[in-house]
Amino acid sequence: MKRPHTYFSTEFHGGPRAVRARLGNLFAAPRRSGRLLLLCTVLLVGALGGLVACDAARDGERNPFPVPDEVYAMALELAGPGGETVDLKLAFSAEAVLPGATLEAYTMEPGARPEGPEGHAFDAAFTFLVVRLEEGARSLLGSFSVGADAGAPEYAVADYLRASGNEDAGRRLSFLRLLSDADAAVAPFLDRAEIEGAPVSDENGVVWRRLAGYEKQEGLPMEDQLLSQLRRVFAQDLAERLMQRSDGTFREWNDGLWIRSDAAERLGWDFTADLATLRFSGAYGWDTAVVDGTARGAPIEWHFRMSEDGDLRPYFIHYYSLCGEGWPSDAECAFLLGGAWYVLFQQGEPDLGAPLSSENWTGDSGYEGSRFLTRTWDGVEVRYSVDEAADLATAYAVSVTAPGIPNWRGIEVGSTRAAVLAAYPELDEAEQEKQNGTRDLLFWGRPVGGTFVGFRLENDVVVQMDSQFVSD
Repeated sequence: MKRPHTYFSTEFHGGPRAVRARLGNLFAAPRRSGRLLLLCTVLLVGALGGLVACDAARDGERNPFPVPDEVYAMALELAGPGGETVDLKLAFSAEAVLPGATLEAYTMEPGARPEGPEGHAFDAAFTFLVVRLEEGARSLLGSFSVGADAGAPEYAVADYLRASGNEDAGRRLSFLRLLSDADAAVAPFLDRAEIEGAPVSDENGVVWRRLAGYEKQEGLPMEDQLLSQLRRVFAQDLAERLMQRSDGTFREWNDGLWIRSDAAERLGWDFTADLATLRFSGAYGWDTAVVDGTARGAPIEWHFRMSEDGDLRPYFIHYYSLCGEGWPSDAECAFLLGGAWYVLFQQGEPDLGAPLSSENWTGDSGYEGSRFLTRTWDGVEVRYSVDEAADLATAYAVSVTAPGIPNWRGIEVGSTRAAVLAAYPELDEAEQEKQNGTRDLLFWGRPVGGTFVGFRLENDVVVQMDSQFVSD
């Protein structure tokens, strides 16, 4: 294969304004189809839990479907006397949803049923069987029927779990499906997507690999196909930030979309997440999924936040180190304390030993039943909002005056002004001086009604760093 030179038809040049313009056109399209309709919800409590059919037989009939025999027996019981099942298969299985068990969902397409248990409605496209698998034994949690346009099965089952009173399992399942979709959308940006053909090198020695499945469409640049995928799972401005950070990572050439082999390194994305640690936090009224993981060689507590579109389907406004709504993410407000990243809104103390001082105080937090707590270590101060009812302290401000403690972008006390401006190209120094009334204060983010990272300088050297949430 001949290597490409400089004859790529399009690149991500033109700066943020050009990207914003293209994004604006792309994002004008509708987000999703309508919300699925749950036609019937039937909760079976224990009645079918003990069904075990070694031969899965009814009148000598054997299990013709690729599912466990006990699941086939459950389907026959649901079909009722004289009923039949014309299709039965596994829709998905999920860990980290039910404590100590695996959640399975099977789809059943019932045939004609002249009679059956009262309350069942098999006039829908298919029926879900929601099954708990624990220590090799399966029990039926319940069943419900949906229309042909039900969409992703995980979201349908998540709705059912919530309606059945299992809010935690529903939240978990919905989050895990969204995270899986988001990871798939981001995969091309990290050179983790499917590749076709052999890699090629350009005249500068950069290795490029061709992404599979991207074909030229009239009037739509290939990179905008990536944007369409991002739009399904991310807020508009979060997707925009990811595209801008990936400037120069993709190129169109030879009717294909190519990605640099060092894409993940350029994006600074070496993140891991242990989904077995998934839990939820409601600090400050936000529904936040919390997952332990690693970033840049150190432990971190990842915070994921979601919102819903007009069709009540979720999308991320906070994903790993990316955040929408013009805020820095919790990770971007982190400091490396005690060998681990300590992020904004983290609950608990950094691993710095016993604090030198601890002070309780009260104020108008805007949240009933809250008080405030300030704890200090050598060169580090953390301020918390404490939920009295739950006895949980959530960090809303961190201040560092000791050297040797880097923030997310590698700045620490003793760094120069030039280093700060290089690490934060978003900062307009002239505008900062106009807004702050001095050259010795620099703020990135939203200092009012949001989160921000701040720097105080003396003689063009950083002497204090802060990250903080400030309510409206």
